[in-house]
Amino acid sequence: MARIKLVILDDDGSELRTHEYKLISTLNNLTKIERAVEQLRPQILGDVTQDLLEAEQKTFTKKEHSNPTDTTA
Repeated sequence: MARIKLVILDDDGSELRTHEYKLISTLNNLTKIERAVEQLRPQILGDVTQDLLEAEQKTFTKKEHSNPTDTTA
């Protein structure tokens, strides 16, 4: 069975999260591979969006805790 592994990195190259997606085992031509990846696309985009929003929320929370009176950020 084939798998797709997606690693999300921040701007510094640090790993934020890793996802693995299983594909059907009968991927013996390009059309079937493209179809399988296209079927996973909504799930992949949802996972990536969630990961990036969570990372941004953590960064925002850290900034707020470090200087709660700073309104210039």
